[in-house]
Amino acid sequence: PEDQSRRDQGFRYIRASLADMVPILGADYVAEQYRRYPPGSPERRGLIEGRRGLTLGGEAVYKGYFSPHIVDDEGHSRRWHVAKGLVHDDTLPIFEAWDFAYSPAVLWSQRIRDQWRILGEAFGANLSVNDFLHLALAERAQHFPHAKRFETVCDPSGWARNPQGINVNPVGLLHDAGVYPAPHEEIKNFNDPALEYNAIQQTKALMRELAGNGRPRFLVDERCAVFIAGLEGGYVLSDRTFTGSRSSIRVVEKLKDKRYNHLQDCWLYTLLRWGGASLTQEQYARAQHR
Repeated sequence: PEDQSRRDQGFRYIRASLADMVPILGADYVAEQYRRYPPGSPERRGLIEGRRGLTLGGEAVYKGYFSPHIVDDEGHSRRWHVAKGLVHDDTLPIFEAWDFAYSPAVLWSQRIRDQWRILGEAFGANLSVNDFLHLALAERAQHFPHAKRFETVCDPSGWARNPQGINVNPVGLLHDAGVYPAPHEEIKNFNDPALEYNAIQQTKALMRELAGNGRPRFLVDERCAVFIAGLEGGYVLSDRTFTGSRSSIRVVEKLKDKRYNHLQDCWLYTLLRWGGASLTQEQYARAQHR
């Protein structure tokens, strides 16, 4: 933790910002770095504030769209896409999206009027699906004890045999736990690059638009640390292009089991299932034959 909460255990938190380095680096250099990495840039935490943060490797998918904070005309910083203690409505469905890989993930969200609220996450680095499932459902019960209904979607590969070598597929494990995701036939194309591209473009639009309450239509609770890190810059574009339908589309980097991709995929499944981002079957078929 970035505080002194573990001091009684013999730990002491020590932080130095770039401003503390003026005697060593010089005022001109430090001032230039402050201009280069203004509030809201993903590198600022690590390079300016001296906190744990991202070191970018590739072009961020949401560069120029996602801003945890913004600076007003008077130079004051205030929260923008990230909020503390986002409220949810127990009478409305909570959307739950699962991704299955060597590091499984689940994301909980809700749409309240014209605003999407990302309420919580669970991420199991190098956990088996079975172990992660129990941890995630315990966290769900803790965060949403009075929710009336959950609606669930999952990675289409969850219907296939699990890559971790277990005999039952992940969807079978969900069923055993009383969780029933959308049928495979309705979500089987959700990993298609054309659909993914469409959902990313809709997400960018949500980040730019304002809801009726004057806040962005896309809000994330600050407790979604891994998801936020992906939005800030951990979720990056590949140098490859998708040629199946639109040759100019750059796809997301997925050649490696990247830490930040799994929760981002959960969000895209959510938007494709309940946010209107999915192409119609006619549009999808037409795209494949261009």
